[in-house]
Amino acid sequence: MDKIEEQFYETATNEVQQNRPIKSIFGKAYSDAMGDKEKAASLYIKYRVEQLRAEYFAQLKKQKSEKQAKTIRNIGSTIMLIMIWFCISTVVYIVGYAILLFLLSLFFKDNVIAKIIGGFISLVISYVVATLIIVKIKKK
Repeated sequence: MDKIEEQFYETATNEVQQNRPIKSIFGKAYSDAMGDKEKAASLYIKYRVEQLRAEYFAQLKKQKSEKQAKTIRNIGSTIMLIMIWFCISTVVYIVGYAILLFLLSLFFKDNVIAKIIGGFISLVISYVVATLIIVKIKKK
């Protein structure tokens, strides 16, 4: 017998000893004992322990379900943040690339170098901007 089950028996025994049983459970125990008070007390303890055990496991199941739901919500919000980050970085990249390509084409005669430098700079800027926005969203 583990500690939790010992507590169940202690609770039920105390209820009988203090003449404070739960009426519905005692009524069933008394009926099943056919009016024998000592047998009814024993049955009450048995039925009450079963009830306490059922309540305990129902509570554990509820806590587990709540924990799983919270985990699912966290995963969902993380996926949403990743999607938002990706969208923001894509938009910033496209706009930044167009602007940088124009500006760099003024300085570089070779269009390939301008495209490479513009692509790299706008990529870095887009990731930084998107990350800063996500961090700000997370803080709220």
